[in-house]
Amino acid sequence: FMERELPSSRSALGLVIVVASAIVYAMSSSGGIHVSTWAWALIYLSVLAFEMVYVKHVLNRLPMTTWTRVYYNNTLALTFCPPFMVLGHEYALLHTAALKLLEARVFSVVSLSCILGIGISFTGFGLRSLVTSTTFTVLGVMNKVLTILISTLLFANNSTPIGVCALLACIGGGTLYEQAPPRSQSRGAYGYESLATSPPEDVSEGFVAGLSEQGGSCQERQHSSRK
Repeated sequence: FMERELPSSRSALGLVIVVASAIVYAMSSSGGIHVSTWAWALIYLSVLAFEMVYVKHVLNRLPMTTWTRVYYNNTLALTFCPPFMVLGHEYALLHTAALKLLEARVFSVVSLSCILGIGISFTGFGLRSLVTSTTFTVLGVMNKVLTILISTLLFANNSTPIGVCALLACIGGGTLYEQAPPRSQSRGAYGYESLATSPPEDVSEGFVAGLSEQGGSCQERQHSSRK
């Protein structure tokens, strides 16, 4: 489906360490692990796995620029705002929020958050187009684990030595992971991987156009030499 080899033994070991360390960290927390916690975790894991693989499949099959993907992603996300505003009764606060935006400090903070959000979306789609879905997932998880570790060390909120060691082990397992190489049979005559077994259209068209120009110039030189 994704035209990739299975993970190497080193990568598999890294993924096992990440999962085991995350479970140990959750068990060492103050609330522990309950049935309801496992249910939400499994639902999130299923949705995350489907989203990562499906989005990578869409990126491979539908050629777009990174900015176009950012526009589509934010536009589709914007359509979910009105229903949730109605369900959460947030529409009653629209007038107050609009008045707050007239303040310079509030407007600058909101504008900065929008710029940072667009930057995160752009870099995320750019990275997704370069690496596999598993690699992108591992990088995202390591980013969150590092954030939790920094928060735990700075604020020491319900942190335990076992939890800190589990976070460090999780980061260490992530560093062991390496991206799976493409399948050998997925390479075509031109050596292109994954998306197709032929060169991109712009490359082939440029190559044909170059041959046509060279052929025309050769005919002109032959015609001039005969004169």
